[in-house]
Amino acid sequence: MKYFEQFLENRGLTYEMLEELFSYDDTLYIKGTDEMCNILHDLPRDIPIVLMSDYDVDGIYAGLTGFEGLHLIGFTNVKIANRHVDKGYQFTREDIDELGDVKLIITSDVGISCTDAINYAISKGIKVIVTDHHVPTLRERPNTLVIDWLLDDTFTDKNIEVCGAYTVWQVYNRYFELYGSEYENLSDIQSDLVCLRHFAAMATVSDSMPLIGRNHHIVSDMLKFCNYINPYNRRDDIAANICTDPVLQNIYNNFHKFVKACSDDYYVEFDKKFLEFSIIPVINSIKRMCDDPSIAYMMLFGNEEESNQYVEYLVQLNNTRKLLVNALFNNIYVEHIAQPFADIIYMTSAPSGVLGLLAQKIITETQLPAVVLSKELRFDDSLGEWVYDGSIRSPKWYPFLSRVNSSGFGKCSGHEVACAITVPSSKIMNLYGFLVEDLKNYVDIANRPVTKAQKLEHFDIVLDYAENFFNFQEDVAQLMTDMKEWGPYGSGFPEPRIMLKFHKEHAIISSLKEGQHTKIALAPTDISILLWNTTPEEVEKSSDEEFIYLEGYLATSIFRGKTNINFIATPILDGTEIA
Repeated sequence: MKYFEQFLENRGLTYEMLEELFSYDDTLYIKGTDEMCNILHDLPRDIPIVLMSDYDVDGIYAGLTGFEGLHLIGFTNVKIANRHVDKGYQFTREDIDELGDVKLIITSDVGISCTDAINYAISKGIKVIVTDHHVPTLRERPNTLVIDWLLDDTFTDKNIEVCGAYTVWQVYNRYFELYGSEYENLSDIQSDLVCLRHFAAMATVSDSMPLIGRNHHIVSDMLKFCNYINPYNRRDDIAANICTDPVLQNIYNNFHKFVKACSDDYYVEFDKKFLEFSIIPVINSIKRMCDDPSIAYMMLFGNEEESNQYVEYLVQLNNTRKLLVNALFNNIYVEHIAQPFADIIYMTSAPSGVLGLLAQKIITETQLPAVVLSKELRFDDSLGEWVYDGSIRSPKWYPFLSRVNSSGFGKCSGHEVACAITVPSSKIMNLYGFLVEDLKNYVDIANRPVTKAQKLEHFDIVLDYAENFFNFQEDVAQLMTDMKEWGPYGSGFPEPRIMLKFHKEHAIISSLKEGQHTKIALAPTDISILLWNTTPEEVEKSSDEEFIYLEGYLATSIFRGKTNINFIATPILDGTEIA
């Protein structure tokens, strides 16, 4: 059974169409890139430069990329500004005043909405270059060079959206295309640039960029590279001597230790799920817990002792974050304590950094946009009134940022379905009323009650054990090989939806951890089916008189040196499907 061909057929795809989907123009750079390269080329190498970045994974890796890019060019007086998470995403005049002696500010993953602060810096004689990838929401943009793919019609016509760290990386890649002849060690620099690009690729995953075109290419390369330097047997020597530049090599030495600290005992490979669930959340815990972003830079740039200290600190910080978010979610969503606008708008005294996480957990339950606001009011001088600050997450079927900004009842900045929001206290009722009415224009096409029978018709791949009894394990293993070859999957190229169907008599069902979880063995294969937080009784609900139906994804595990195939599953039940 050729399961991957089944996937292509059900998606209306061919191998030729996949090749086209993943193609891109590697000669195309974002408008303004050449101008920035020319500016950098003509500057003295000891000029004081400050990098101003966001403080999530994309921002931190953009700062890392910018620092290393300038270092490879030869700049010797570069520092990364220490951002204050509790002051919010945008930087201000006060942040500019704290920078000290600086002649050039380069922003990354931030800046497009910081017009006042940037113009203030320019008035002080500081040159500013903005590199960003967020939606330009202000009519008045910074009066300086801005590199943002959203402001380049040519780039948007031929490419897809890119993250902040990639926006930075492509500048330095282009620099050495233009001026590489001035460097005797150009081949070494070009090799190091590829290694540097892997951090931009991790940021691409973190910011949920579409995984087609160039994004698919760089993320695929990054996963292969990270698997090589972070093998499941945890060897340390492979990570050594992969870069020519000693600064970048030190970064990778430290990153390898960080990966080991984030790896559970069952770690098998550095795949996209491992990156999303084990690496990215740990770094993002800095933002979530309103901690100091310099912790991440010290972990990556520091000496061995410093790096070890901050690796341990970050892992513990993330564990604390998990406990906090679960407790807060129970408070505001499960118990609905003091929530007059529940189901859309939620109020909390939580740290500002976890508001987005709470919003994400809420929409998983409601399938509706979720606005989570801090109860602590802030006086906004530009509006002349008190405001609530918060974060939103929205299903892709509702263009939250555009709709709310056009309503006048709130101001959003960031991405269309994941952004920061400021709401005047006098307009919170108006915003709630607007969202309730506006969602009626969208929700009918988004939430469709569906039966189990209807769900069974909409899978990309059906693993029918009874139909393919003798070749099942071999064909599933081939499917995993094919999926890996054509992956990774994400926005723009979603992972195949897989259903597993089997006769009850073929299954050996057992409970794990005192009935909290379920394990199913399909005799005589070595494939294990794992259902977390699902009892054997709940599995029975997904069955009819003859078959059990499960949906999930394929994974591997290694036990005593043997690689095993697992199907991580949930029962297929009646419910709601999201368009």
